[in-house]
Amino acid sequence: MLMKTQVRLIVGFFAFLLIGLNSLQAQSYTQEDVLYLKNGSVIRGQIVVHVPGSHIRIEILGGSELLYDIDEIDLIKHEPSKYRRIKLKLRKEYVPISFRKRGIYNRFGLGFGFGENEWGPVINVSYQYSLGYHFNQYMNVGIGSGLEPYESGLIMPFWAELHGDLLQKVISPHYLLQVGYGYAAVRGWNIDRMDGGVYAHAAVGFKVNTRRRAEWIFTLGFKAQSTYQERREWWGFGGQGPVISRGIRRYQRIVFTTTFGF
Repeated sequence: MLMKTQVRLIVGFFAFLLIGLNSLQAQSYTQEDVLYLKNGSVIRGQIVVHVPGSHIRIEILGGSELLYDIDEIDLIKHEPSKYRRIKLKLRKEYVPISFRKRGIYNRFGLGFGFGENEWGPVINVSYQYSLGYHFNQYMNVGIGSGLEPYESGLIMPFWAELHGDLLQKVISPHYLLQVGYGYAAVRGWNIDRMDGGVYAHAAVGFKVNTRRRAEWIFTLGFKAQSTYQERREWWGFGGQGPVISRGIRRYQRIVFTTTFGF
């Protein structure tokens, strides 16, 4: 029941984020700065420089920039643009969306894993970096590594990855597959031995392409890490020493990941 609730919350956040990105992108081109001058003139555009008590430089439609002293300005407002249709058309024609071409890519990711252990729900924060080659929109191949903190210690996974986009759109569905080995880098205070094991991560989400080479990827997926552990569970009676448990321990997490690529 708890895991189902967590999934609903993450999916809801996913939908909210997607809607917010679309609305912010539209709003940035339908709003403008307006200078009401003391001589009665009204200047509409985008403020590019504002030095309090000194001057303001504003870029008007067409790309020209005008400079005004603060003493010349009666009021500064932020209003809906009267030329929003023209601005959106110019934006699409002269600054098109940049879709990645064949070549090397770099990606940095921050993940939030939601799972459970013997004490209840847990959340861990993971860090990832990957380097690879972009063949086309459907297929990217690379390698990567990261840091995965768990209650028993710190795991450093190394993996091969396959991912890609399903559409060549500003916002496109995206898939991700990672398979590799997790190395036990640091073990917890009650862990006498911890060996790494198989690492796997499968996720789906969406990628936001920008008008520069940078891209943002948001995914929701399932991550699994296998380890072998020898743990001191508790101390025995009569000076018998600690009770040791041995065996395979698998960590499973539902993971929401935000990735920045270029």
